[in-house]
Amino acid sequence: MLLIRIEITKKDAKNQHDNIQMHPDATIITIYTNNSDIENKIDTAIYNATINEVSHQSLESETQFNIYTTELIALYLTIK
Repeated sequence: MLLIRIEITKKDAKNQHDNIQMHPDATIITIYTNNSDIENKIDTAIYNATINEVSHQSLESETQFNIYTTELIALYLTIK
C-alpha cells in the first residue's frame, strides 16, 4: 500500500517529522525538498530509512524549473 502525505503548513510538517522521529518505522520514506537560492539552483533530495540511502538531484536553474518540478522529481526518486 502506498500512502503519500504532504503537510499544508511548515508547522504541520515539523510536527509530523517530529512524530516520525519519535516512532521510527522502517517502512516510511521521508522526502525532503529544497528550493535553494544558492546560485539560483533548485535541489531535491530524499532519504530512505529502510536502506539508509540518500538520493539527490540538482536542477539547472530557477528560471527553467520551479518548486513543483522538485516535488515531482522527489516522487520519482522515491519510486525509482
